Amino acid sequence: MDAGITVRGQATAQGGQSGFTLIELVIVIAILSVLSVGALLAVGRVGGGASGDAATFRALYDANRRLAVQGQNWRGLRVEQGGTRTAVRGADGWQSAPTLRRWRDRVAFRHAVPVPGDRLMPDIVFLPNGQTSAFSIQFAARGRDPSRRSLRCGSDGWTGLRCDAE
Repeated sequence: MDAGITVRGQATAQGGQSGFTLIELVIVIAILSVLSVGALLAVGRVGGGASGDAATFRALYDANRRLAVQGQNWRGLRVEQGGTRTAVRGADGWQSAPTLRRWRDRVAFRHAVPVPGDRLMPDIVFLPNGQTSAFSIQFAARGRDPSRRSLRCGSDGWTGLRCDAE
């Protein structure tokens, strides 16, 4: 008798069922998710200079706005000289993420309206109703290559992010 051969859906010689367990399926899905996120991040880094920085900023802006609405909590972005950090407002105030997403080229940020003197408040605040603080940000490409243009993005706080090439 050949106990090593099994047919899917029939009992094996030891009495168990053949097929995949739920844990095996969850592990495969988790691995595929990690690989797809890695591929998306790699594709986002292909564009260099101002367009790459603008694409990264747009993705951060859209994700934080969506998370603020879905989670019904305040979120924010801190725009620093070297890059951006995300922030979340909790019971103890604003908490910034330790990770800094670095810029590849020069970036200039400007508030559209004066901001209160709270040092801990992020530069861009996302409210649970979908509104944001008004701002303007310019992504300047280095060098004299005409194909690498500067991009200017901004929001009036009511509408979403708008970007225009200069």
